[in-house]
Amino acid sequence: SVHVEYDTARFEEAMAQLDYAIKKSPQRLDLRVFQCFLLTDAGQIARAKAAIVSTFGAIQRSPTLAKTFTSYGVERAKRGDAAGAAELFAPVVNAFPSDPAILVDYANVLTRLGRKAEAYAAFDRATELDPKDLRYARTKAVGAMLLRDYKRAQASFDTAFRLGRGVADEFASYAAAYGINPKASVALMRELGTPTPSSDPSVSELANAFARAGTAGASSKE
Repeated sequence: SVHVEYDTARFEEAMAQLDYAIKKSPQRLDLRVFQCFLLTDAGQIARAKAAIVSTFGAIQRSPTLAKTFTSYGVERAKRGDAAGAAELFAPVVNAFPSDPAILVDYANVLTRLGRKAEAYAAFDRATELDPKDLRYARTKAVGAMLLRDYKRAQASFDTAFRLGRGVADEFASYAAAYGINPKASVALMRELGTPTPSSDPSVSELANAFARAGTAGASSKE
């Protein structure tokens, strides 16, 4: 995780100046953006979150505002600070509850934190808002795989396959089925691994490897 060190005295002086300026001109979005940037960059997550909440209470909401204030959570996530990212995404999600892209970003960091119920709620809300977006369906499926919820992952990859007809999503669905029951997934993997003129050789190879592993695992238990 990247940590930026600021001179404490100068940082607090800058914050005091910004607080004063914002108090005098609460509609100055540029001041609020700079304040949130500095607090986020310095890892002052609680203060950054409070500044975001304050901004949403003072500034008219718009798609541009949503994009700008989502960037703070994105930045913390890039630095490996999933917990900080989740804290900064939360008020943005509350302010823009019908934006599926923000919900998916939030769900991704919740997944990293293992906060399963909250991650699922955010993913589900995003795909309800935009059920035809392949990216959201696929990200929801990947999230379930990371949380080792193979039944949910299989259903979500099936949805992604119906939307995009991509063989990678079909294979991922079968891989999730393997996670549920390796022996029962052997037939599916063999079917996917059967070469055809349009098949992807790498996918066929992987599918056959899964089929062999499932068969070997089943045989060793008998």
